[in-house]
Amino acid sequence: MYPKINASELMIMWHCDYYDGPLDGVLQFRNKAHWFFILHDDCVTQIRVDDEEAKWQDFYQRFLLIELSQEQFQEEKYWNELFRVNVGTYWDYDENGKRKKDGYFKPKTQHKLFYDAAKKRLPCDYSNNKIVGWFEWIWGSSEVDVIE
Repeated sequence: MYPKINASELMIMWHCDYYDGPLDGVLQFRNKAHWFFILHDDCVTQIRVDDEEAKWQDFYQRFLLIELSQEQFQEEKYWNELFRVNVGTYWDYDENGKRKKDGYFKPKTQHKLFYDAAKKRLPCDYSNNKIVGWFEWIWGSSEVDVIE
């Protein structure tokens, strides 16, 4: 089994796919770039009570963390920069791993420069890379109705 990594040790650099939260991308762990991806069938829930005694159900999504070679990191970095230049910076994160609020879109006519190139990109194969561990990120929360 792979070790659980505390999410506080991770700093997201950018994500490549997103649906209600990051699905995959590059993050920093112990000063080294790693690839992360979601384990779709592995959502965990937990009930908590806040300071005002309201009950909440938190949803955590699990991710796998994979070591990247320097060459693989440079490849991902190239594509991320190409996206930023031609599509926008709305997927950018700050130096603390928090999503930037001031991201912007480039003109739609420019997006084609990235997406045409991306169609020709060969899929990345990380199947031989070392799996470092797994981690959980909170995916969302909903208040639990109390029936008495």
